[in-house]
Amino acid sequence: MSTIRYAGLWPGLAAAWYRGRLQGLLVALAFAWVLCIVLLATFVWPAWMSGWLVAGIWVLLGAYWVYEAVRAQLTLGKLLENVASDTPEAFQAAQRDYLRGNWFEAEARLLEITRQHPHDVAAGLLLVGVLRHTQRWRPALRRLEQLNLLDAAASWQFEIYREQQLIEREMAEQDDESEEGTDRMSTSQA
Repeated sequence: MSTIRYAGLWPGLAAAWYRGRLQGLLVALAFAWVLCIVLLATFVWPAWMSGWLVAGIWVLLGAYWVYEAVRAQLTLGKLLENVASDTPEAFQAAQRDYLRGNWFEAEARLLEITRQHPHDVAAGLLLVGVLRHTQRWRPALRRLEQLNLLDAAASWQFEIYREQQLIEREMAEQDDESEEGTDRMSTSQA
């Protein structure tokens, strides 16, 4: 957790990195550009800007950095919390569709939930279950890899591992069945 807090030391980085927010990316890039310009004006081309202007930019940049660092440290917990969907009704409806075997409806709901809340591990795992039941194992394994990269997935490791085992077992069973079918076809042709 301590290394995660360092992301808050660069303005906008935590929001861009952990939430994928465009606003955070723009803030991080703008801060980098201003910092580069003031560094150039201070050390490389000191005659480029007047001394009082460079000093004023340093003061403003430092004050903004302190403000953003403190704000990021205070809001980092909220930023990193295991984000469940704002609409538990949508997740419950997806669960009902899953339990009824309505794979298409469950997948559509879960895709919408995971699009709005990419860190919702429960919705991601349920989506993996839908993909497994519809025998789309490669996309399911890719989703599991994506879930493993989330910090919020730490408490879901058993479920992620179990889904991966089920998918690999079903893939192996299908491979065995296809080999048996190929063997039957070759013996019937002979």
